[in-house]
Amino acid sequence: MLRHNQAVDERHREIYLPGHEKRLSTIKSPKDVLNGKLTVFPNPAEDHITIDYRIDIAFDQALVRIIDQKGVVVQESVLKQQRDQVLLPLDLIPSSYRCEILIDGISYRSTQLIIK
Repeated sequence: MLRHNQAVDERHREIYLPGHEKRLSTIKSPKDVLNGKLTVFPNPAEDHITIDYRIDIAFDQALVRIIDQKGVVVQESVLKQQRDQVLLPLDLIPSSYRCEILIDGISYRSTQLIIK
């Protein structure tokens, strides 16, 4: 809460994630949630990928999604820990996809994925 005549530093203001109004989390930007940590390899890939990630806030649900060029979710997996490496088997046609991390329904980080 701000006191009278107290300035707001927009880079360090408190925000509340939807559904977490009572849970305090100070986030400078959505990138801070993963602290710049989302790595997908190998890329280009054929039949599997490894996703290396770190989430720096408490969450109720975290997902990793693979999304095709039309915006259709073609694969989804639940992330159970705040930091991990997840091996995902793939059965996708060769194309360009987007791999994204969702935390409590909000997309926070994504990267391009090429399937050859």
